[in-house]
Amino acid sequence: MGLLEKTKREELELTNTKDQLKRTQEEKDRKYEEILSELSKVEDELKSNNSEKAKYVKEFEKANKLALEKQKELSDLEGKHIALEKVKEQRTKDNEKINKQVNSLSRMIVSKNEDLNREKSEKEALEKEIANIDKSIEATIQQITKDKQDNEKLNSKLTKDLEDKHQEIEVLKKILKMLKIELSQLLKL
Repeated sequence: MGLLEKTKREELELTNTKDQLKRTQEEKDRKYEEILSELSKVEDELKSNNSEKAKYVKEFEKANKLALEKQKELSDLEGKHIALEKVKEQRTKDNEKINKQVNSLSRMIVSKNEDLNREKSEKEALEKEIANIDKSIEATIQQITKDKQDNEKLNSKLTKDLEDKHQEIEVLKKILKMLKIELSQLLKL
């Protein structure tokens, strides 16, 4: 009777171990999904930053073109200044005004360049972060794959052990039945 109880207890323990492994696998699958979701968010943020960068580049090109146009206009005014001494004072004022615009545009260009450099640094930081996340995901995937393989091996072993225990129980039941029959026959004597 003690061996039968021990065998049943071992069968119960094996079943519990199998259930625990199942829960562990489900938890790892959930963590994997969370990491994939986080990566998707980071990629969306990188796309948004690239869009901002493209906008700044377009504004820079527009400002640069305007600066070149103003520079040409300034050169034309300076040529006319030599030929038109009578309007020297007015042209000087015009030039000062244009210089202010050019300086303003130059400051704007410097500011846009600083913005572009900052965006570039942020993009590089994000790319580095994504690379680190990719490495982390790869390591997690490898670990999950290994854990799945280990779980499959363990499940296979546990299943075989359970089958063996079932067979042992059946054998013990037959032996017990035979012992009862023999005991019954002995008692009749």
